[in-house]
This record gives sequence, C-alpha cells and structure tokens, in this order.
Amino acid sequence: MSICPNSTFYNSDTDECVSLCPLDTTTNQKLYGDPTPTEPICVINTNCPSNYYADDNVDLCVPICTNGQWISSKNCVEQCPPGYYGNPNSLACVTPTNCPSNYYADNVTITCVTQCSGSFADSTSQTCVDQCPIFLAIVYYADSYTRICSPTCTNNATIQLH
Repeated sequence: MSICPNSTFYNSDTDECVSLCPLDTTTNQKLYGDPTPTEPICVINTNCPSNYYADDNVDLCVPICTNGQWISSKNCVEQCPPGYYGNPNSLACVTPTNCPSNYYADNVTITCVTQCSGSFADSTSQTCVDQCPIFLAIVYYADSYTRICSPTCTNNATIQLH
C-alpha cells in the first residue's frame, strides 16, 4: 500500500490513490471513501466503520447522513424503505413499533410524527390511521380535536363505522 496525499483514498483494485472512489471492478459495487484509518481507503458500504454510513451525496462513509437523509442499514437514504419510517431522534429508518414514545408512523411523510397528517394517531399500532380501530373488543373513537384514537368518547370524538 502506498501513502496517499491528503484528501485522497487508496484504491486496492488499482493500487492507486484516488480523490473519488470508483466502482469495485470485481463486484461492480460502488466504493466509498473511508476517512477513518490512518491511510484512508475505498470500501464497499458494508465495510464502512461501525457507526458510519455510506452516503451517495458525498461518496464517503460518514458518521451523520447529509441533506436530511435517513440511516437504513449501512446506507444513507432519501426515503426509508417500505414498512420503515424516519425516526427524528435517531435519524434511522425504523418499524412503527420502534418510533419514539408518543410518535406515530405516518404514511404521508414516511416519518415518525407526534401529529398525524390529516389522520388519527392510533396507539395500538403506533401508526396514523384513517379510521380508528376496534382492538380487543374495545371501540376506539376518533377525536377530531386531538387527532388521537381514544377508548373514551369525548365531546370532540366520533365513532367511525367500518
């Protein structure tokens, strides 16, 4: 391995120092600059160091994703994959049950939110729903003021017929 100048990465495929890591010619996978070792190197996304993520915006392994991206596995992504939602606390893609306490998975924003977008917060599934559920034989009422499904009928709540 050669010693590369500052702001470059060692590419073991070509035995060269590069300013931007290319595709891996063997696996045809994108390579990312790993700036953490003494000698910065080009790695595939799964080889980014612990708590670093492959960011396509900057072609580097980064500790924090850029431009409002979310962490999904070892990658930074613009939008979480189906069934996952952006957790605003950890900045990671999570399932609805892993949204923070008092947050709900919102299918409109694809994030965990405290206030659902035009729907109701359902604590039984930790998701935003158009209709409040009947859960374990308990009818949940849609409270139009709080936008929360509640097992108690308040002045603002209505029952939704399924």
